[in-house]
Amino acid sequence: GERRALWHAADGASDTHALLGNLRDTDIYVLHGTKDDNVPVGEAEHLVKGLEGLGIEPLVHYAEGRGHWWDGEEAAGADCVDWPPIFEMFASPRRKVPSAGFEWTTADLSVDAEHGRWGIDQPLRYGARSSLHVRYDAAAKRVVVETSNVRRLRTRNWRGSAALLIDGQPLTPACSDDRHVWDVALERDGEGGTWRQVAGEVASEQKRRARMGPFKRAFDHRFVLVHGTAGHTHEDAALLASARYDAEQWRYRANGHAECVSDTFFLAHPQRYRDRNVILYGNATTNAAWGAVLDPRCPIHAERGRLRVGDRTWQGEALGLLLVYPRKDSAVAQVAVVGDTGVPGTRLGFRLPIFLSGVGIPDYVAYGPAVLRRGDGGVLAAGFFDRDWRIQP
Repeated sequence: GERRALWHAADGASDTHALLGNLRDTDIYVLHGTKDDNVPVGEAEHLVKGLEGLGIEPLVHYAEGRGHWWDGEEAAGADCVDWPPIFEMFASPRRKVPSAGFEWTTADLSVDAEHGRWGIDQPLRYGARSSLHVRYDAAAKRVVVETSNVRRLRTRNWRGSAALLIDGQPLTPACSDDRHVWDVALERDGEGGTWRQVAGEVASEQKRRARMGPFKRAFDHRFVLVHGTAGHTHEDAALLASARYDAEQWRYRANGHAECVSDTFFLAHPQRYRDRNVILYGNATTNAAWGAVLDPRCPIHAERGRLRVGDRTWQGEALGLLLVYPRKDSAVAQVAVVGDTGVPGTRLGFRLPIFLSGVGIPDYVAYGPAVLRRGDGGVLAAGFFDRDWRIQP
């Protein structure tokens, strides 16, 4: 149960029904063919029921007898994507923007970090939902904000004369000119901590929206797959096969090109791969690029025959690892590890469903051969890093 919750948390941004309340200020049109054999029409009906249960009334059209893809006389293009009423809704003046008063929840700041003028930079705990409830108290002439699992937030276009009540704490952001319209950032140290105004952006070495995991977020920034070449025939062949398989999966599922190179080629062309995300295959012993891009302060380490997560260590060559961490020679890029402790560990990872929709992978997962017969029972350790990229308790 605990592991299951962790996987769901890592893919929380895909839990559409848990986040439907965010659509209160958005016009919605639901278009679905009643004979869709790819996505059953019941999915749309379930969505509409959920929206209506929250008092949200979407525009709905069920195309009788139509399948997953169809065309007719309604639109110049394919009706299922160029449906005229949808574009009429887009152009309609009735479209809304997030109001001064709203409730908003996000499950993953790398996917959804802003709502109108408000945004969350860091949660208190990663892997849990964060939310803001913002309203204007006309009688007290102040903005009232209630937060859940928020450490740092910001708002744009704040008027210097405005007062704020955040989690019951009065706070008037400092401004040298009351007529000035500006941005405000606030943070606190922990649950129940005192909110204070801060300047500047989140420190580059900390988790921030553009670089925070979870694991799948590493497949961005023109990522490159880098396989190890330690000189052992079977080991090198297994690592190359693993990287090539993921490249083909990316081509098939994402219609994208994933460059796949050896560690020696990667190291010989630093400018070519500058500020690009790197996916490492192997471990510190077998992949020469490991130390070039992965900071030694990382609390998780794999080498031939040994895997360490924090203060726990496992021995053997049949262990595997998935990990995302900042790239040490870049302020924007990340490193992902599809790691192992030997050839059996490499082969164990061949069947990992990295690119499957609905599969959630947190910041790190260490596993052994027992996953083949016991599933989650073969997971040795898994979780999220905190804002400083340390193992989160």
